[in-house]
Amino acid sequence: MSKQTVLVAVYGTLKKGEPNHRLLSDSEFVGKGHTLPNFDLVEMGSFPGAIKGNQSLTVEVYSVDYNTTFPNLDLLEGHPHFFERHMADIILTDHGDLPIKAWLYAIYHLAPQYKASKRCTTKDKNGNINWSYHTSVLNRG
Repeated sequence: MSKQTVLVAVYGTLKKGEPNHRLLSDSEFVGKGHTLPNFDLVEMGSFPGAIKGNQSLTVEVYSVDYNTTFPNLDLLEGHPHFFERHMADIILTDHGDLPIKAWLYAIYHLAPQYKASKRCTTKDKNGNINWSYHTSVLNRG
């Protein structure tokens, strides 16, 4: 019996080289891309949070096992109480700007203590917001 998979777009600690990427070790990397300009990123300590906004986020898209990896991602993200999982429009830039839909974890009801959080402003060469644990957390002075 073949496993059921879903596409998930990640922008923070689940990306390659980031602290939580190990949760995607059994997942297939589909490609790199970006969201439509519907988000901003806020610094939430040692991780970012996508909120409603007007920026595009750099993402990596993975095909994940629906029965094992997907529930583990929900646990990590605190879905549905902290981050909420919603379907997002993604442009896969390394597949000829192919438009797809993928699950993305975002904060749609930002808690008051985060409303004044610093916005992430580091951008990739295409002008999309691009977060990295190493530049955002480890290099704080």
